[in-house]
Amino acid sequence: MLQVGGDSDMGAGVVDHVLVGNYSTSKGSAQYIGNWANAATWGIGPATGNGTDKGLRIGIVSNYSTGTSAGTQNLNLLIGGSLCVKSSGAACAGSTAGTIYATTTTVQAADLAENMPVSDPSLVAGDIVVTEAAPTGAGVVFAKSQQANQANAAGVISTSPGLELGSDSASSRPIALAGRVPANVTLEGGPIAIGDFLVSSTTPGKAMRAKGPAESGIIGVALSAYDGTPIAVKEWSDGIAHESGHQVLMLVHVGAGSQTAVAQLKARADKAEDRADKADDRADNAEARADKAEADAAQLKAFLCIQFPNAPMCKP
Repeated sequence: MLQVGGDSDMGAGVVDHVLVGNYSTSKGSAQYIGNWANAATWGIGPATGNGTDKGLRIGIVSNYSTGTSAGTQNLNLLIGGSLCVKSSGAACAGSTAGTIYATTTTVQAADLAENMPVSDPSLVAGDIVVTEAAPTGAGVVFAKSQQANQANAAGVISTSPGLELGSDSASSRPIALAGRVPANVTLEGGPIAIGDFLVSSTTPGKAMRAKGPAESGIIGVALSAYDGTPIAVKEWSDGIAHESGHQVLMLVHVGAGSQTAVAQLKARADKAEDRADKADDRADNAEARADKAEADAAQLKAFLCIQFPNAPMCKP
C-alpha cells in the first residue's frame, strides 16, 4: 500500500493525506485521498470503511473508519476527457473529450428542453411562446404569445427540464421540445378537460382550450383539468414538475393541429378531385349520347329521303 503522512497516526508530513490500501483493521480498507481526521475534508472511496462496500463515493467525509458523510455537501466533479458508463467491461464506442458514452440513460425528470434566445426577459416557466424575427434581422427569437390561435406558437417555457440542451444565459429560456410540462392557462376557451388540445389565447403567455384538433397553432394536449380554481401546490414523488396555480400539465405536441388541418384539407381536395372526375365522366357520356343522336338523325333522314325524295328536307 501507499501511505503519505500528515496525520497524527503516521507523523507529520507535507501531504495530508493519501492512503491506498488497508491501513489497519480499525480503519477498514477504504482508499481515501484527504485528511480523515478533519470533518470538513473530502474523500474518494467506498461509502463505508468495513472493506465490504465496493462502491465509489466522492464527497465530504467526517470519519475515515466509517466513511460517514459530514452532512449534505455539494461537490463538483470535473472530468478532463470522456466518461464511459457501460453494462459490461467492454470499451465505449468513442473517447472524444467532453462526451459521455453510456449503455443506457435514465432521467427522472419529465421533459426535454433546449435553451433558445428570447426577446422578452419577463418570460417565466409555463409561458406560451411564439417565434418572431430577431430585432437585428438575423435569426429567430422567441417571445410571449399575444393572440388566440397563433400559428407560429412554438411551445412553452419548461419549469424543470430533465434534459436541457444548449447554453443557459440571461437572454435564453428552456423551451420544452418533448414530454410533460406545466403550462399557464386561462378559461377563455372554456374549462379544460384531460385530453383537450391547447392553443394560445388573447392573454399574453397563456394557453386555452382549442375548439378541436383541426385548429392551427396547437401546442399540446392537457393531462390535467382546469376550471378556474387555482391548483394547490402538492408534493410529488415522481421527480416531475407538476401544475400549480393557474396551470395544467401538458404533453408537448406542437403543430398537431396544423398537421390535422392539412390532413383534412387534403381529404377535402381529394373528394373535390373525385367529384370533378365524375363530372368529366358525365360530360363524356353526354357528348357520346349527343354524337349517337346525331348519327341516328342522319340515318333517319337518309331513309326518309329514299322514300320521299321530294320532301323539303331532301332537296339540295
